[in-house]
Formats: sequence, C-alpha cells, structure tokens
Amino acid sequence: MKHTTEQDYRSRVLKVLQHIGNHLDTPLSLETLAVIANFSPYHFHRIFRGLVGETLGDYIRRQRLEHAARSLRRGEPVLTTALDSGYESPESFSRAFKTFYGVSPTEYIGLTPAPEPKVTRSNMPLGPDGLLLILPPSIRSLNMNVDITTLKDIPIAFIRHTGAYTEIGPVFERIVGWAVTNGHMRDDTMTLGRYYDDPQSVTVDQLRSDACITVPEDSKTEKDIERGIVPGGLYAKAQFKGPYTGLQNAYNFLYGTWMPSSGREAANAPSMEIYINSPWDTPPEKLLTEIYIPLKS
Repeated sequence: MKHTTEQDYRSRVLKVLQHIGNHLDTPLSLETLAVIANFSPYHFHRIFRGLVGETLGDYIRRQRLEHAARSLRRGEPVLTTALDSGYESPESFSRAFKTFYGVSPTEYIGLTPAPEPKVTRSNMPLGPDGLLLILPPSIRSLNMNVDITTLKDIPIAFIRHTGAYTEIGPVFERIVGWAVTNGHMRDDTMTLGRYYDDPQSVTVDQLRSDACITVPEDSKTEKDIERGIVPGGLYAKAQFKGPYTGLQNAYNFLYGTWMPSSGREAANAPSMEIYINSPWDTPPEKLLTEIYIPLKS
C-alpha cells in the first residue's frame, strides 16, 4: 500500500489551485480537477474543502471575482473582464460581482478605496501554501475513532433520491414499508444510505442518494425499487452519535483531518452510512450512525 502523507495531499490540492489560477476563463469541472489531483471525484470535493477551508465552487467563484476586480482597477472594460473571468455574459458577471462586492462592476471602478468583498473565506489560520493549518474547533473536537475494516458484498434493494439529503426520510419509509410487507425485515436486516455528492458543493437539485435496505439475494423488487450490491472491500469506519444534522462535521473531520494523516486514500466509490437505530423511536442526540468510506487497498 502506498502511504499517502498529509504533505502529499496538500501538494496535490496545490496543483489544483495552480490550475484554477491559470484557467479562470475556462470551464472548471469537478471531474477535471479531481483528475489533476488524482483523487476520486466522489471524495475530492470534501478533501478540497477540508484542506482549503471553502468549497471548490466558492473558491473558484472567489478567485474569478477577485481577478475581475483587479482587472477593472487596471482599466479593463467590463465585457472583457467578464469573459476573462469565466462568465458567459456581462449580466451574469454583474450579478455575481454585486453579490460579492456589494456594488456593480461600473460602480466599483469609481470608488476609492475599493470596496472589500462581502463574501469572505474562513478566518482559520492558513499556512505558507495558503491551505488551512487546522480545522475549526467544532470539527477538531469530534476526534472520532476510525477503524479499517473489510466488508463482504452486501445485497441491497434501494430507491434513488434526487434532491436535499434532509428530504430522504419519506424514501426510507417507502423502502422499509416494502420490506415489511414482503417479509424482508429480519433481525440482521440493515438500513443504509449511499450519498454520491457533497451537499456543500453540489446544488440541491443535483444531489444524488440511495435509501437502501439489505435483502436476501433471491428477493424480487417492484416499481421504483432496484436491486444492487454494496461492493465488498476495504473501508474506513467511524461511528457518529447525535442528530443527522451533525454528520456534515463528521465528514469534514474524516476528509480534512483523518484521511490526509492516515496513509490511506479513498477509492472511486460513494460513501455509505449504516443506521444502527431509528429516528422514528430514538431521540436525535442518541442516534448512532456508522460512516463507511471505501479505501484503495
């Protein structure tokens, strides 16, 4: 196994920052940048946020608008500045600029001193390379125990959900109800969630997730319920106790602190959650969630 160090992670993210800085006028997709960093697209956005302190989208937007502001102060026309900053039209550029600086590009040109951005990045201390030295206290304080475990293939039935992760509850109710009706709820049955996107980096309407339940291999499904397999292999496993709203900090810890210092690297597959108890009969502060991140062997 290649022992990936924190410095290696930082160097790979710095390559991405350099690429972004040199290509602000071109499309910058998650997939392209993940290839440059040699990280799985499933996990790159979370690693990026853990080391940079802001989402990939926010970072690109800030770099483009700060570049635009410098261009405007040098006397570049608004149209030229908009195109050089990766915007397809002066209108979309002006809207983004006003949100960021509080004034339109034309107004900005005539103001002395120049307005400061209304949207700023994290105030956490940065290293000489521009990356975070430490994570926020709310994330560092988790100090989660992480185990490396090997799973066998897990047969599942699932329903795909597109939209906010917080709205997946009725989808779980649907698949659990189907399992009960068809006699698939046993003592060893597990309820799982698969989450393909980072909710802080992807727009709500594009978030993809699966509400899953383990089933016998010969079970039959119906309508919108699909059969699948959670592939076996090596996983990082951590247990989080508390309301589901706190899971984001748990992921931030795993990708921003544990993963870079672990000598491990995430495989090209989505993360998974196994729900040990149920929100229907358990207080939020006592909910137990096992997080599984697939690892390269």
